[in-house]
Amino acid sequence: MDSNMSTVRKILLPSLLILAAGSFAADEAFHEGKWDTTVRLEVNGGMLPLHFTTSKCLTPEDKVPNAIQPGQQCRIFNRKESDGEVSWEIDCVDPKGKLHGVGKIQYQGDKFEGRMDMSIIDKEGKALPTMIYRMTGHRVGACPAEGLTTD
Repeated sequence: MDSNMSTVRKILLPSLLILAAGSFAADEAFHEGKWDTTVRLEVNGGMLPLHFTTSKCLTPEDKVPNAIQPGQQCRIFNRKESDGEVSWEIDCVDPKGKLHGVGKIQYQGDKFEGRMDMSIIDKEGKALPTMIYRMTGHRVGACPAEGLTTD
């Protein structure tokens, strides 16, 4: 009986340590706080001179950066996380039409990189070329006391 218990300990204990280390590493990939996100737009393989920067307080419950422009009404869904990678889908309506995006970023401590591919249907129903939002972000500090989104 003791030899069986010893064998179980030899197998189980290292496995638990590996799992715990994996959980800690995943938590280290993201740091909660106020983040600035810079978005550069690409269409048909060419980078546009247009870019914008937004700020948002990100939390373990909401790691999707703010990559939308003022005036857009958006809904984020299909959020997924794995090993510091966050992916999502987004639907937006703005005065120019409807947008659908699929985004993915990779957190590395106090910074991230990623992209969101945005399909656009203008208000006349015409599909426009897909835009790629190239995103880079960095943590700028703690969230203000009120803690929510800032633009």
